[in-house]
Amino acid sequence: MPGSTLVARSLFPYYRPSIEELQPIFEKTMTRIPLPWEPYEISARFYRALQARALTLEIDALGDELQATTIENPDQLRRHRLLARAQRDEAERYRDFLTRTSIRTATATHSTPLRSS
Repeated sequence: MPGSTLVARSLFPYYRPSIEELQPIFEKTMTRIPLPWEPYEISARFYRALQARALTLEIDALGDELQATTIENPDQLRRHRLLARAQRDEAERYRDFLTRTSIRTATATHSTPLRSS
């Protein structure tokens, strides 16, 4: 419609936000992507948890691929293969992330020394 202004629709018909309400309240900033020589530092426990999750996803994908041999419905078979592919892709993303990480060493800076009175 010529000459009309765009107004955000609401779930409530009696509430019509003004143009001022549609302006962003804060300025968005882009987070800095770490460079290849700046690996993420994660704890050993988190590293092991991600490794276990990637392994679980790969095992589940293998099991789903074996299960797919018994499926007769072509549409169900297609969805099952998509599931296995998604599991393998997710496991690969975990593995890629783990290659870009280093295990953080434990430091004693978080503890406070005891004072003797």
